[in-house]
Amino acid sequence: MFVGPQPRKGEPPEAFSLSDLLAMQDVDVPERKMPFQVTDEDRLGPLLEKLAEDTRIHAQPAIAGDRMFFHRLKAFRNAQSQVFMRDMKLRHVRSEAERAWQERELDKVTDLYTSIEDELTASEKAKLDYARKHQAR
Repeated sequence: MFVGPQPRKGEPPEAFSLSDLLAMQDVDVPERKMPFQVTDEDRLGPLLEKLAEDTRIHAQPAIAGDRMFFHRLKAFRNAQSQVFMRDMKLRHVRSEAERAWQERELDKVTDLYTSIEDELTASEKAKLDYARKHQAR
């Protein structure tokens, strides 16, 4: 299910999922962690009832068209997206740095870990210190 403000003339419509809405409000329900889905028709009714209940309880400002609510929801979703992108970058850099560490490419270890120095674990900091001390000069 998606909700969004009535678009102004000439603006593209913007839609937010109920999952986004629940996450912003820090509502702890299973729907936040997995998509709304059923495997057989018998479960469709209860799912729709639960969806309607969550919407009634948690989406009143959205249903009322509260523009400030949608503004906060958009900011929340953008922040979540930035966190996701940062985490992807960290995973990639850590993977490359670990490969470089295994192959004793200390210059590369230094470059990679330096790019995420504020996010390093104690073990990674120790590797960076070692690499800095022992890299080719």
